[in-house]
This record gives sequence, C-alpha cells and structure tokens, in this order.
Amino acid sequence: MADSKLKQIRLVIADDQSIDLAGVKALLRDVQGIDVVGEADIATKVASVVSELKPNVLLLDLKWHGNSRMGLRLIEEVRQNSPEVKIIADELRKSCRRSTRRRRECGCHKVVLT
Repeated sequence: MADSKLKQIRLVIADDQSIDLAGVKALLRDVQGIDVVGEADIATKVASVVSELKPNVLLLDLKWHGNSRMGLRLIEEVRQNSPEVKIIADELRKSCRRSTRRRRECGCHKVVLT
C-alpha cells in the first residue's frame, strides 16, 4: 500500500563513458520506482536532453574527458534551463574535497562518490 504512494523517478543519465552509461542503466533496470528515460554521452547534448525529456533527476558524471570544470558548467546550464530537475553528481572520491563548495554553488543537490 505504501508503495503505491511513491513518486516515480524519471531519470536521465549523463556520462561521457559508454561503459559507465551501460552499467548504471543495467543496475537501475529492475529498480522499482526508477524509470531511466534518457541518456546523454556528449556534453553539448546534456541540457537539451534534460529539457526535452523533463526528468525529475539527472545523474551526471562530474568529469567529462577528465575535466571536472565541464561537469560544473553542465550543472549550471541545466539549473538555468531546467531548475526543477534535481542533480546528482557522480565523482571520484580523490577529487571530492576540492570541488564540494563549487558543486553546491553551481546547484548540485547530491554527490555520489565512486
């Protein structure tokens, strides 16, 4: 009965590594309450995919081609165009402390350390 009241999560995954995209999709495929509605593997398409598909949540790899500044720019762009979308950034543990404040300033809601 409580399950029927859960809100369905519409998720877009954005990562420049196709193997990571495939792995996350495989992990979430059978998770009740999560519907992966789209993906973006090119940085210039992230904001447009989010705008078009209107997910509740964006799971975003922070480092694109080894550059975390690109991920921060993507957070800012998505927040400007789709402020209702919650953003979860995936980040390597070793770089976590350096960019925590900057992620929050950009509008990231949560960080998953891998």
